[in-house]
Amino acid sequence: MFATDEKKRFRDSRRRKSAWAEAWSHRPFQHQCLLAILFLGITLGIFANFVQFVEHRPGALLPDPIQEHFSPRNFTWPIFVLIYGSLAAAIYHLSRYPTRLVLAVQTYGLMVLMRLIAMYLTPLEPPPSMILLKDPFVELFTTSTPLTRDLFFSGHTSTMFLLFLVTPHARWRSFFLLSTILIGIMVIWQHVHYAIDVFAAPFFAYGSYRMAWLLWGKKLSAIHRAVVTGVPIAEQLVTTPTKSDL
Repeated sequence: MFATDEKKRFRDSRRRKSAWAEAWSHRPFQHQCLLAILFLGITLGIFANFVQFVEHRPGALLPDPIQEHFSPRNFTWPIFVLIYGSLAAAIYHLSRYPTRLVLAVQTYGLMVLMRLIAMYLTPLEPPPSMILLKDPFVELFTTSTPLTRDLFFSGHTSTMFLLFLVTPHARWRSFFLLSTILIGIMVIWQHVHYAIDVFAAPFFAYGSYRMAWLLWGKKLSAIHRAVVTGVPIAEQLVTTPTKSDL
């Protein structure tokens, strides 16, 4: 049994390396990959500075019809274990699909940009009964104060829903959808986010995904088909792409 498992892992590793080697042999994929990393790096850099501005800006205190019915409870560890576990699982799973992983990075970059705009347009005060959500892994390396005003919309919930959108297999999609629901419930229950922050998050994630598909989906789809069929990318671009092509 152990020998069989070892062989499966070896074959899976070879398939992943082969998929990336074949995709990387196409210059358009190299461009898409590098631009995705650059775009995400720039947006995260801007966002990191922007949230410091948001943290010192006064905002509105919203009445929450859901939170008023229960006291906050600390779910810090379950939240971050689920988030980091889901991210690790998604990266490992999507590493078999280079073009899909690149699209996920592009989508996340757009979602960060949309979150920046949404936060700028909706200055909010945190719920008075909030239990601070302190990242236990980040606290191992820094003593920075947790953010409290990066509210609309929920980054934790939208990220989980993004994983649901970009994953091709039904079993993994079900897992990430369940993770989205659990994260949403826990951040509301901990009073880290207003209910509207969580409710809106999947819509922003889907909007970012659709925008990324419209901007880069056709090119990535053509690259994937070129890798699979050997037909040049230029010829693939004349066909209508579908999400199954990734």
